[in-house]
Amino acid sequence: MNGKVVIMTGGSSGMGKYMAKRFVSEGANVVITGRRADVLEEAKREIAAPDGGRVLTVPMDVRNPDQVAEMVGRADAEFGRIDALVNNAAGNFICPAEKLSINGWNSVINIVLNGTFYCSREVGNYWIQRGLKGNILNIIATYAWHAGAGVIHSASAKAGVLAMTRTLAVEWGKSTASASMRSLPGRLSGSAGRSGFGNQRKQSG
Repeated sequence: MNGKVVIMTGGSSGMGKYMAKRFVSEGANVVITGRRADVLEEAKREIAAPDGGRVLTVPMDVRNPDQVAEMVGRADAEFGRIDALVNNAAGNFICPAEKLSINGWNSVINIVLNGTFYCSREVGNYWIQRGLKGNILNIIATYAWHAGAGVIHSASAKAGVLAMTRTLAVEWGKSTASASMRSLPGRLSGSAGRSGFGNQRKQSG
């Protein structure tokens, strides 16, 4: 990983922060993104390693294609290359289907499914225009395959990401990008998802 450049969306907490820290310790330069600049800067201090790679923080919202494009431009301006994208940004909360608001549905779909597409498309075009190849890693969840109560919005979004990953692997696999996925079997302490599920348990119990 020495000298490689990795973009990590949702890199300020949870698994994104853990992965970013590992990449940096292996010598990679990492771009971490999130919506809150102060949280990103705090994460940067935790991720930094004396003999590791550099960390660039870029406050942005994956739901905004213009901000995604600006982030990719900043990564290229800072490091001169992009080798990998980890689509880790996510949003979730427990809610029965019949009680889920349209706003709640759209929020999760826009972050998880649309955000993954916006980032993949922007970075993919970055590689295509330069004749380069890279790697895209999409983080999904077990309920992309298996049913679960209270997560119809997130399960639908993650299933969409699963299909997107397979499609990108077919379209870009030989020439542009290796698209792969990893399933998250649980929730890490300190993550927004873990906090949300914990709050839901308190409210229901």
